[in-house]
Amino acid sequence: MERLWIESGMQPRMIPYKCASAGDQLGFIEWVTESTTTAWVQTHYGGKYGALKKENMRKHLAHHNKSTAFDDATQDFSSSCASYCVATYVLGIGDRHSDNIMVKENGMLFHIDFGHFLGNFKSKFGVKRERDNFVFTPDFCYVMGGAYVNNFGNVVEGDDRNLYDKFEKQCGRCYNVLRENKAFLMNLFLLMIPAGMPELTARSDVAFMDDKLMLGLTPEDAATHFGKEIKKALNTITRRIDNLAHTVKHYK
Repeated sequence: MERLWIESGMQPRMIPYKCASAGDQLGFIEWVTESTTTAWVQTHYGGKYGALKKENMRKHLAHHNKSTAFDDATQDFSSSCASYCVATYVLGIGDRHSDNIMVKENGMLFHIDFGHFLGNFKSKFGVKRERDNFVFTPDFCYVMGGAYVNNFGNVVEGDDRNLYDKFEKQCGRCYNVLRENKAFLMNLFLLMIPAGMPELTARSDVAFMDDKLMLGLTPEDAATHFGKEIKKALNTITRRIDNLAHTVKHYK
């Protein structure tokens, strides 16, 4: 996905860290330096209940990026956040709590731990824990020029609404590039079926991606559709509650 977006003239600012298998349930994973989890950011700047506060990520980036570097950091945060919102939406990546999303000091956001995918979201006591299709919470939105979401789910003007608008447009562009390359992406997953991953055992599992790419829509309608998904993610209070429960459980 990163390569497809770069070839289309975009700057996805992703961190596809390297992994190498060395045997059955044994391997190596690249260490991404100068990074921390969003759970740490929430509690470090917002205390035990930091998952409910919108200012924490912006404070974290401001702490590590002074003067003009802060503008670069927020741009990188916005671009990387857009890339991962689209990627995790199309791939149906689950278990997206705040310890599975990280951020580098320079502002680049990235996801880790892809044990659940193709829409296999986790449940607890029969209740679906993840009700949004990807993670885009008010603290992420607040980084983008200080914009934030009011109680009606509307994005309110901050210091510079332009960055949020650029984020939304980039999501639409990223989504449409993947739609243009649907056959390529789905064939890659079909080739992986013999690998024996529990959540990818048959051609029917790959149908999840087919549904998410929605080729029946025009590019304009597809971009509009993804914009609605962004608003849905911002309005999903259960995501913040799940993050709160996770950080309270592990808070020290």
